[in-house]
Amino acid sequence: MFGDTIHRYLYIFFLSGIAFSLPVSKFMTSVFIIALAVNWLLSKYTYHRLKKINSNKPLLVFLTIYLLYIIYMLNTLDTGEGLSVLMLKLPLLIIPLVIATTGTINIIEKRIILSSFLAGVFIASVTGTLYFFIIADDMSDRSVISLFVSHISLSLMACFSFFISAYYTLVHDNVDFRFKYIYVLLAIWFAVFLVLLMSNSGLIIFLAVLIYSSYRISQDPPYSRFAPITRIVIPVLFAGLLFFVVYMVYDFYSINEKQSPDYSAKTENGRPYTHISGNESLENGYYIWRYICEEELRNEWNKRSSLGYDGKDLKKQNLKNTLIRYMTSLGLKKDSAALSKLSDKDIDMIETGFPNYRYKDGTGPADSMYELIWQADYYFKGGKPQGHSLTRRVEFFITGLRVFKKYPVFGTGTGDLTDEFRKQYKHDNPDPDNGYRIISHNQYLSILVTFGITGFALFMFALCYPLFKSGSFSNYLFTVFFIIILMWMLIEDILEIQTGIVFFSLFYALFIFGSEKNKSVVK
Repeated sequence: MFGDTIHRYLYIFFLSGIAFSLPVSKFMTSVFIIALAVNWLLSKYTYHRLKKINSNKPLLVFLTIYLLYIIYMLNTLDTGEGLSVLMLKLPLLIIPLVIATTGTINIIEKRIILSSFLAGVFIASVTGTLYFFIIADDMSDRSVISLFVSHISLSLMACFSFFISAYYTLVHDNVDFRFKYIYVLLAIWFAVFLVLLMSNSGLIIFLAVLIYSSYRISQDPPYSRFAPITRIVIPVLFAGLLFFVVYMVYDFYSINEKQSPDYSAKTENGRPYTHISGNESLENGYYIWRYICEEELRNEWNKRSSLGYDGKDLKKQNLKNTLIRYMTSLGLKKDSAALSKLSDKDIDMIETGFPNYRYKDGTGPADSMYELIWQADYYFKGGKPQGHSLTRRVEFFITGLRVFKKYPVFGTGTGDLTDEFRKQYKHDNPDPDNGYRIISHNQYLSILVTFGITGFALFMFALCYPLFKSGSFSNYLFTVFFIIILMWMLIEDILEIQTGIVFFSLFYALFIFGSEKNKSVVK
């Protein structure tokens, strides 16, 4: 048996290790969680604390989340998958139980844990950035920056890291002045990295939390003097974002050619054009499926590229569709004469999988918004969702609703969620291309499908009761974390992946079960 002091040091070390490894290594994260549990079991006070667990109602209610997965094994046909789910979600049980029964984490210990998290995110972001600029072959794909966890996960960890750094820079009075310089630099880096990462989800959540933070901090001395400015800046920011979106939609649907094609027109070689009627999809204001001569395109393209016209581009998309979209974006007819005018850079862009010339200089916010509008337009005009992030999410969500309608009261059960989605996809569309067929990409819907209405209500109660009972909304960092979690659950099944489960379990337990009730706005 270790002494009490050693157990305590190891406890904080293992929590810090979990926080640090979250963005850099799933294996390390698992090792630190196991070490945390073993250290807890070896403590001579563990049994004594467990006997008092009945008095900790917020903890017992929260642990109902894991209990739900155990109970709903009774409603599961695939027992093997169900047991895998229970293993995956063990952090939901271990981390809150250990933190809640080990005693309050003081300010210094909490800063050590949060700073360890910042260090991990910093290392992951710097490593990914260096890889992107020095090693990566395709600099068009920003997801390659995230080397260890998913693109969305890293973006939201960077978002949370920015606000932790800003918190210790601007708000917290117990931070040594010299360390504040480090936090300032970290905050700047994480903001720059979010822009570099170009995750639409991450940027939207970052802006939402930034607006909240601007209002929240301005309500507390000594920053209350900035409240009048905040009341002006926030509406202006909202108005600016609204104007940007409206302008992009208007620009997208601005037509740059006649409504009807010239059916008598021919190529310079005297060949007729094909015009696909009924498909009004646009690219930079030009109709994509007009003035196409595939015979000339095929011959001319195969002279200039080693990738066949009838094959795939480097993003596994039909190359001819990428070519046609790209030429349309330039306002060109799709024939050999127009294709011969394309530069080597244009050919390279098409081979890489870029469907629009505007991405030549990289992708910025306007380009990302354009692509989202294009995907929505294409989908609602009957296009397939494969390969398009926005429209795939729509399909995932619709499929989830259909599965829910089959099992509205008690759900699919713990282990049958993936199988039921697979069956629904096969029923709706027997197309063998299943590469993009996954579960709902929305944690709320996944819970609803897994547990039904009854289980979903219990889950939401278990999620919310502890934070209201503990008064944790008075804690600024917890509120930032919870906003990120609530929005993250809208766009990803975070409790179906290890990174999301551990991130949620660690910081929820740290702020709810590891902290004293907090009466201060900024503490």
